[in-house]
Amino acid sequence: MEGNRRRIKQEEKKDEVRPVKRRFDTKNKNSDIGVPSDTSPFISNLFRAIVEQKFAKVVSWGEKNGQFVIHDMEEFKKHILPTYFKTTSYATFIRQVSFANIS
Repeated sequence: MEGNRRRIKQEEKKDEVRPVKRRFDTKNKNSDIGVPSDTSPFISNLFRAIVEQKFAKVVSWGEKNGQFVIHDMEEFKKHILPTYFKTTSYATFIRQVSFANIS
């Protein structure tokens, strides 16, 4: 009988809803670069990479509004992709650009 009570209590604990403790950064990380707070992480990271002065010879804004140009593909793959997008695959980056509906 005692074993059944313990098992029932354990099963009840499994069904319990417990609050999840998380650390949230209340500061809008995008505000320092002029990106709205509801912008997707991919777009924010892309914007950060483009405006970063140390990568000006690798990627920059294009002539048309919102257009960007990759000047040095090897440096882009070597430094920007792993730093800002956690990938080294250019194909993955292009897929993300397409998914974000950037033309």
